[in-house]
Amino acid sequence: MRRSAYSTLITELIEIDLYESMKRDRLRNNGQIMAYIPPPYHTSVYVQLTRTKQRNGWRPWFLAPCCNRRTSKLYVWGKYFACRHCLKLKYPSQYRKDAINRSDMTDRKLARIQKQKRRLWYGGYPTQFGVQYYQLLKENDRLHDEMMGNLRRQHLIMASYTG
Repeated sequence: MRRSAYSTLITELIEIDLYESMKRDRLRNNGQIMAYIPPPYHTSVYVQLTRTKQRNGWRPWFLAPCCNRRTSKLYVWGKYFACRHCLKLKYPSQYRKDAINRSDMTDRKLARIQKQKRRLWYGGYPTQFGVQYYQLLKENDRLHDEMMGNLRRQHLIMASYTG
């Protein structure tokens, strides 16, 4: 299964979800499950399952047919299905390159940490959430400075045209 050099967004492909498949079919004796492929295919394929021990039972996983990696989602590419890593799929947030979009993302991460009301310091030392929080604050300040620099540059360019 050969892929092109550019990456595809994860939202552009049809996905096979493990938990949706488990609602439709039960585990087979030889560790396989019949996974339903949604429209436009309207078909089913048998996928090998594996499991990992958890505190209160077992967690099932698809065993990706391309690389034998554990995953909870498989993606349909033509007549093949594979995991996200083998198809080199990217999330939409991985394409945000400019400072404004990255700053928005760090703002959302900071808000999520603040909303969780996690302890940032314990015994005079920062916790893992504290370290992450202060790194995000530094990143946010850096991105804000970068945005302001870009705006100043654009303003100077516009002023030179009207000047």
